[in-house]
Amino acid sequence: MTGKFASQQMEVAISDNIRTLNNITSRIEYTEGDYFDNWQNDARMMIAQEPAFKFMEWIDHEMIIREVVPFEENHAALGLDIGNLDYRRPDWLATKRDSVTNITHWIELVQGRFAFLIDAPIYFKNNFYGTITAGLDFQEQFDDIMLGWEMYHVELEDEKGNVFYKFGQHEGTEEYMEYMYETSISVLDSEKQNWAFRIVPNDQFFSVQKLSSEKLNLILGLILCFSLSVVLFYMQKSLKAQKKYKSSSFKLRSLIDSSPVAIYVINPKGRVIDFWNTAAEEMLGWKKDEVMGKYLPHVFRGSEELFGQIMSDLGRGKQIKEMELTASRKDGSEIPVRLNVGHLISEGEENQMLVLLEDMSLQKEIQRKLKVSLSEKEVLLTEVHHRVKNNLAIITGLIELQIGEVEDILLRGMLKETQNRIYSIAGVHELLYDTTSFTNISLEEYVKKLLDRMRLMFEEEEVNVEILQELEVSSININQAIPLGLMLNELVSNSYKHAFKTIEEGCIRLVVYQADNIVSVQYSDNGEGFDLNEFNSSNAQGLMIIKTLLQQLKAAYEVDTTNGFELNFNFQMQKKGAHSNWKAEA
Repeated sequence: MTGKFASQQMEVAISDNIRTLNNITSRIEYTEGDYFDNWQNDARMMIAQEPAFKFMEWIDHEMIIREVVPFEENHAALGLDIGNLDYRRPDWLATKRDSVTNITHWIELVQGRFAFLIDAPIYFKNNFYGTITAGLDFQEQFDDIMLGWEMYHVELEDEKGNVFYKFGQHEGTEEYMEYMYETSISVLDSEKQNWAFRIVPNDQFFSVQKLSSEKLNLILGLILCFSLSVVLFYMQKSLKAQKKYKSSSFKLRSLIDSSPVAIYVINPKGRVIDFWNTAAEEMLGWKKDEVMGKYLPHVFRGSEELFGQIMSDLGRGKQIKEMELTASRKDGSEIPVRLNVGHLISEGEENQMLVLLEDMSLQKEIQRKLKVSLSEKEVLLTEVHHRVKNNLAIITGLIELQIGEVEDILLRGMLKETQNRIYSIAGVHELLYDTTSFTNISLEEYVKKLLDRMRLMFEEEEVNVEILQELEVSSININQAIPLGLMLNELVSNSYKHAFKTIEEGCIRLVVYQADNIVSVQYSDNGEGFDLNEFNSSNAQGLMIIKTLLQQLKAAYEVDTTNGFELNFNFQMQKKGAHSNWKAEA
């Protein structure tokens, strides 16, 4: 039970340290980088308060160490390119790729010490900005956990077999190995990073067992002494806990005072009774001694009813989260703020509420600029699609004039095919111009217009062709609509020209459906069919275009030419808008 308790306490300590580091990266990401300029202040405070933290550094996206705290002891690492370090590069790149916190094995650093390195990734505005990396040594923290258990020898080793922590004397443990307790400590809930924990009694533990039966009185005396030592031990623990509580209270107040968010405590009557940190003074204008014990000064005239409703909700146990409202400052100006309120439970005292107030002025201004920018871009995109459609219409018109002057039947057919291909592209821009979306079009409307145009093109043919269509995909991205439309144009054109020479009643069937994120297309006709090798090896322009478009869609396909022609293919639906070929950096 002793070994299990100790290993659990160490695992909790490791998790708490990692969570503390992640709090810094969360603030940077939550403020979209605005907090980046202040992270070093919190890092210094964290190193001073938490014994496991030895240093913290920022490694940018190019794997260069740009900042390190404290600088004096770790300046040798500044400017280091960890991409050149074989023992660091793979783990750091995995953190970047998977966007998860990573911890290394016990390694020797350029500063001349050993430590674990924990990399916490930073992502905001869809970009990777490197990691906040901390160097940790758990020796002092684990010694506190093992305090009073000197009768045991403890060892911890990382996943590579490096022993990084020892406690208690090792002498005399060989003869007690049968009592050894072994387990593993999971780090970051990863199966790849399990640290081995071993604890075994030493000579101090079994010294009492070696006493002879003639020394029973001495044993009883030792038991009494041991009992007394246990009492003294827990008294010492209690005094240490009280001291730690006072220290924690000081640390908490220091952390709250350095927070960029206004923080204070109020009672159910709305009077300020605690904190009112520096951020509250700067945001609202009143000093701490001006508001302590007084009604909230920034609840300006006309908002008393809203404040009364908030206090009533809090009195019924409700939480106030992410409420946006307007507060007034001491100088009479008003600022937009975000309000969060939670209960503080104090036994024997009246209910207290912890208030967090965040200035939203910068965010509101950014939102306003984004709305203006978005509106301008929407107008620009609409005009672009309109002009592309019109320019393509001019091109098809010029081709139509050229067809009228050409007598060669073969050349006229080639010009019509080219004209129809341009129609396939223009149809996409026509739909984008007439819709509120600038990236997706209605597949059903697009295919219907495309097939209607194909019917008109081949209406002079003597064969009667029925086109059946089943479309279960509502919309499709522009970057996939164009190659899909061009392919359907080639398939239908080939069927009309070659499949129905000896058939009176032709039939073309098109089925498009979607399962999860995969779009499947089935195209077939009841024509004469042909040799499959001709499809695979032919250099005919139509077949070359079809195969090229299949590659562009990254589609897997199957062809059957036994009874007529059948082409089945599927591809992954892209949802990245007009830049659907773009992929995030790994």
